Amino acid sequence: MDRFLSHYTNRFDAKGRVSVPASFRAVLAKDGFDGIFIHPSLDAPALSRLGWEALTPLETDVINYEDKSVDRPAPLDPRQGGFLNVDNPDVVLLTWKQAEDRNGYILRFLEIAGKAAKVGVSSPILDIQSAWRCSAMEENQQPLAIAEKGVKFDVKPYEIVTARVEGTPILAEAK
Repeated sequence: MDRFLSHYTNRFDAKGRVSVPASFRAVLAKDGFDGIFIHPSLDAPALSRLGWEALTPLETDVINYEDKSVDRPAPLDPRQGGFLNVDNPDVVLLTWKQAEDRNGYILRFLEIAGKAAKVGVSSPILDIQSAWRCSAMEENQQPLAIAEKGVKFDVKPYEIVTARVEGTPILAEAK
């Protein structure tokens, strides 16, 4: 594949389109590619996140009617399509698993931008009632503040944070 390296600053037109230089379109057409990917940033954290997402795809399973936790004919609530919300794009979730002692879940996060930051984590499917910062051996070290249906904590540059959360499932109201 040919490479096209350059920089163009364009604006969206009234219909929400942006022009692509003819020389770039020619390179794409030569390789049989008629699309373009737009990414908001190519800084180090964005590239790191892209690498994590590409190399660790989400494992999925089909949820059958028998697998649902409530007896209702409707599909699962689309608001529950995500399992976990992390409000800082420079922090990635490495692990979500049941704790070894079966008391709650263990979440491991990695800060990828090299900057100290505050992180908020929430889940539309879990009412988090308590949380602790833990050692890598899952030993509780300090309680974490519960706020806004989730938990908040500080992270240092490139730090791996292990947290234990306990809560109850949130079930969508039957329609």
